[in-house]
Amino acid sequence: MLVRKLFRTAWNYKSQFISMIIMITLGIGIFLGFNMEWYTIEYDTSRFFSDTNYADYRLYSKDGFTSDELHKIMETDGVKAATRYISVNLDIKDSKNKSLALDVSENYTVSTFIVTDGEEYNEKGDGFWLSDKFAAANDISLGDELTLVFQGTEISGKVVGLIKAGEHMICIADNNQLMPDYSTFGYVYISPERFRTVLKEKVKNTYSENIGKINVFQKLIEKKLNDMSDDEILDKAYGSSKTYTAKVIGYNRSIMTESVTMTDTLADELGIDYHITSVYTDKNITEIPSSDIISGKQDKAQLMDTFNSFVGIMDAMVVILVIAAVILGIVVLYNLGIMSYVERSRELATLKVLGFRNKSIGRLLISQNIWLTITGIIIGLPAGVGALEWMLAALAGEYEMKLMLGPMTYCVSVLLTFCVSLLVGMMVARKNKKIDMVEALKISE
Repeated sequence: MLVRKLFRTAWNYKSQFISMIIMITLGIGIFLGFNMEWYTIEYDTSRFFSDTNYADYRLYSKDGFTSDELHKIMETDGVKAATRYISVNLDIKDSKNKSLALDVSENYTVSTFIVTDGEEYNEKGDGFWLSDKFAAANDISLGDELTLVFQGTEISGKVVGLIKAGEHMICIADNNQLMPDYSTFGYVYISPERFRTVLKEKVKNTYSENIGKINVFQKLIEKKLNDMSDDEILDKAYGSSKTYTAKVIGYNRSIMTESVTMTDTLADELGIDYHITSVYTDKNITEIPSSDIISGKQDKAQLMDTFNSFVGIMDAMVVILVIAAVILGIVVLYNLGIMSYVERSRELATLKVLGFRNKSIGRLLISQNIWLTITGIIIGLPAGVGALEWMLAALAGEYEMKLMLGPMTYCVSVLLTFCVSLLVGMMVARKNKKIDMVEALKISE
């Protein structure tokens, strides 16, 4: 009996029941989706770092670290393992705008990687352990040959394994790249033994051909090849512990990075040891020939592609949220309208008895809804702008982005809100045709 009563009531008030179901579905769906995404990211990240023995701390030195310095670090209380690590971006031969971060680690127990397919890591192996995502995006399979180019030196090898590495969980080429793009940039590991062989060959060829062209390996050339040690081979210049004081004379904005800009004259006065590492040009990247003094190339199209991919993800999220907001707005407004209609049924029945037509009463209901909508828009627009400014400062402040709201943004927001309000008002006004005036007038105030 009660079950049949439940279904009968649901059918008689199907609009309200459907609205409630939609509200519950959206509410639980959005909450579950966001909570599941956050928990998934947290779980996968912590587990991935644990599985790859991700290093707890990193030390940087302008002149690199020698074996003796590494041993001193290992002797520090609490240090269980340490490694000297190098990563350099190299172009792929005969591939337009494709490059890989070449990584080498002396101690495979620190910041390792997970082999998803192929051979396990071998400290004396000659092959490449390549990012599985880069391989999938570029149709590279196990056994394929790759040739990397660094300052005129070619490093060739066979892909023997596909991997995931904690050091490249967010795989970007440099600070200019906003989002990972595995179709153009990935990472690859080689063994320390292979790396030493490549460097010795590089130094030997450069030394015998033209000492004057040596750049990064200048320090290695100054010693005899037979006296080269692993310490010298794995040196990597980075950063400085010195501090400098200068007067701030202006502010600049960069969409990619946050930095300090100064002239070469001021740098010389302050005694800053700097080196010119980049050249900006309007030439197409394909017109620039390879050279032993060029370690990598990057063009504007690559930067724009990564930025567009970042914007595309944000646009997709915004579209989903807008659709959910519109559906939720319709449901909430409709339910509020129905509640108001039921409470005012005696008043509406009285108007019909007095001779007012359904159209007139419908226009009254819709106009009231429109005035409420106008009030909400007046309050909502500045509140929305304030919320956007806060979100931009909190979530994307490092990207140096400014809030840009043009007339079209305001027009679309106002028009969409009016359309939703008008649609709900018309749906509620239609119920006025079915009102039972006798029953409504019997309802006590």
